[in-house]
Amino acid sequence: MTEESDKGSEGSRVPGIISSQFSNAPVMPAPAQKKDTKENQGGNGTETLQNVRRELHWLEVLNFCGQIILAAVGIVGVCIYGRQLRVMQGQLDEMKRSGEQSTEQMWSAIGNINWMARSMDWSQKSTKQSMGEEVAKLQLQVDQVKRSSDAQIKQLAAFEDAQSAQLVAGEFNPAITALPGDSVEFTGVIEITNDGPTVAREIFKHGGDAFWAAIELPTSPRPKMTPTPTPNGSSLAPGKSFEIRVGEGTGMWSDIAAGRRFMGVDIAVSYSDIFHRPQLERECYTYSAQNKRFLRGCPREVKNFVFQFP
Repeated sequence: MTEESDKGSEGSRVPGIISSQFSNAPVMPAPAQKKDTKENQGGNGTETLQNVRRELHWLEVLNFCGQIILAAVGIVGVCIYGRQLRVMQGQLDEMKRSGEQSTEQMWSAIGNINWMARSMDWSQKSTKQSMGEEVAKLQLQVDQVKRSSDAQIKQLAAFEDAQSAQLVAGEFNPAITALPGDSVEFTGVIEITNDGPTVAREIFKHGGDAFWAAIELPTSPRPKMTPTPTPNGSSLAPGKSFEIRVGEGTGMWSDIAAGRRFMGVDIAVSYSDIFHRPQLERECYTYSAQNKRFLRGCPREVKNFVFQFP
């Protein structure tokens, strides 16, 4: 219908047809070539339209298929992602359970450690207290043993002292002879007696500081001496004695006789007792101007020319 109306419209617009309706001129037929051309143009338009329709149809088909494929890919992706999410959720749940178990185990271990620490502290305190009590008991026993041992040692020493030799020096009363030039000579003996019940052996007579005279009175204590018994020394039985002879001369007698200067004798005897203990008997004698004789002991100072003995 459209094509016929179009053709009619086209025929009405042809100048030859319009002019033939209103003039007497003979009607000239339209050229056949132009008609054919119009028919060809109409056929080509229809074919082109059909081709476009076919192409659009196939494009719609392809678009639909592409949408189906994309939907299928989306569905598959959603399934895959869903599965991965389920797997990951399972892993997270497992990790959570594992973390909870680890936390529970950790707190349990901390509780055990605290319990062990409290037990160890209690045990340590108990052990320390017990050890303190044991140490106190042992110290008490040690003190008792020490006191007992000291007492026994003192008893043994007293017994040994009572049973050992005791050498004692006697008095010194020499004869004093005046010599020319304010000098004198004194000669005498000092008797050494064994007052102990046993023998004194390995006797040795010291002679280094046996005499000092015409000098000021010593103000410092006498030097200490160490007992030095001699293996080849003589022995002295209980109650027996031997003599040490002293014979010396000195000047400045007037000063000595007036107490302005002093003279004296210092003797020492070493020996061994029956218990093989080294012993020492030491004695000092000083001339007293007031008493006109030698006195036992070595004074350390003089006050108003009177000897003050230690």
